[in-house]
Amino acid sequence: MLYPNKDISIRGYEVSDVPLLKKLYTDPEYAIYFRDMPHLKVDNDFVNLPTLMNCTMLVIEKDKKAIGFFCLYNLRPLARAISFGVILDKEYQKQGITKKVGEIIIPYVFDRLGLNKFDCSIIEFDERLISILKLWKFEVEGRIREEAFLDGKFYDCFIMSLTKKDYEEKIKCLYQ
Repeated sequence: MLYPNKDISIRGYEVSDVPLLKKLYTDPEYAIYFRDMPHLKVDNDFVNLPTLMNCTMLVIEKDKKAIGFFCLYNLRPLARAISFGVILDKEYQKQGITKKVGEIIIPYVFDRLGLNKFDCSIIEFDERLISILKLWKFEVEGRIREEAFLDGKFYDCFIMSLTKKDYEEKIKCLYQ
């Protein structure tokens, strides 16, 4: 388990997390979060998702109950950078949980993993995630035109990131 923050903690992905992942994956409102994933059909696909996607799947828990996922992927060793995605079950949104997740994962990425850059690709209309990343002090690096295809239409994506320098200068003291 990564550093728990009161009632919120982050741990590794397990077979017991498959029902929550399937629930989120099959919900049409979450389609944008799974746009880059293979079409999952059977339980074994969900169990093996970290291997299929070449990522590290972490589970967000509230009071020891799985409520969402945090995925680390696209490690770029020469740049000492990594990308991520995050998703929370609907019933746990708008409760300040993602702020606490940031207080756990951001120090982990910079202090424990020793990385220099933490970034995320966000579809242009995902205002909730954009506001979360701004709360985490991420900055917009740029826009990738027509990067996401959803419901027969192309959408632009933003790349937002936080560097180790920004973390140390602006927010590290908030997380200690």
